[in-house]
Amino acid sequence: MKQRKNRINKIFRILVILLLSSSCLHSNEILLDVVKRVTETKNSGELPVVIFDLDGTLFDSGPRSKRIFLEFAETTGNSLLKLKVEMIDAHTMKYKVRESLIDAGIKDSTLLKEMIDSWRKKFFNGEYLKYDKPVPGSVEFVNELSDSGALIIYLTGRDAPGTLIGSVAALQKNGFPIGVYGTELIMKPERFMKTYTFKKKTLSYIKKLGTVVASFENEPANINLLFEYFPENIPFFLDTSHKPNAPPVNKGIHHIKNYIRKR
Repeated sequence: MKQRKNRINKIFRILVILLLSSSCLHSNEILLDVVKRVTETKNSGELPVVIFDLDGTLFDSGPRSKRIFLEFAETTGNSLLKLKVEMIDAHTMKYKVRESLIDAGIKDSTLLKEMIDSWRKKFFNGEYLKYDKPVPGSVEFVNELSDSGALIIYLTGRDAPGTLIGSVAALQKNGFPIGVYGTELIMKPERFMKTYTFKKKTLSYIKKLGTVVASFENEPANINLLFEYFPENIPFFLDTSHKPNAPPVNKGIHHIKNYIRKR
C-alpha cells in the first residue's frame, strides 16, 4: 500500500513538472508576439517601447555574489571555507545569500556576519557588475527588439552614482544595445531610494516616449505596477529570484525563466 502511494506521489510530481514546463514554454513562445507587436507598432507610425529591469531580469547576479565570497575566503587563508564557497552553484544563489552560505555548510554565526558584511560593501559596487552573466537568450532577444525599431528602456533599481559606469560596461561587454540611438538607461539618483517608489515616478515620463509594447521584471510588485500603468502592454515576470514575502503576480502576466524561444 505504501509503495503504491509513493508511486502515485511520484507520478503526480512528474505531471506537475510537465505542466509547469509546458506553461513556461508557452510563455516563451509569446516572446515572438512581442517582436511582432514591435514591428506592427513601428509600421503604424508610433514608437514601440520595451521596458527591462536588469538584476534578475536580464542579468544573473549570482556569479557576482559568488566572486565576492570567494575573495573573502581567499583573504582568510581557510582552504575548507574556499572549497565550500567553490561548491556553491552561482546560478541558483538564493535572494537571501546568507541562506546559500548556510546550505553550503558555512554555519558559524561570526563568520557568516563577516562574509555578509563584505558582500554588502562589494555587491552594490559597480566594479563587480562585470561578473554578472546574461539570462539565457536575453542578449539575442533585446537586440532583435532593438533591430525591429523598439526603444529599449533599462529601468533599474541600481543607483547612478555607484553603478552607472559598471552597468554600461556590463551591458556593452555582454552585447546588449546601450549608448546608441533607441536605448535609454534609467537609474535611481541615490542608492537608498526605494526602488518601487522610484520606478513608479518614472512611468509618466516613459508614457510620453511612445507606446509601451512589453515589460520584463523579476519583482512581483514591480511587474504588477507596470501592468497596471500600461494595461495594453504584454507583461513578463522573470521567475528567477525576488524579495521574500512579495505579493502574488497578478493574473494576465506571463511567467518565464529565460528568453530562449522556438522558431
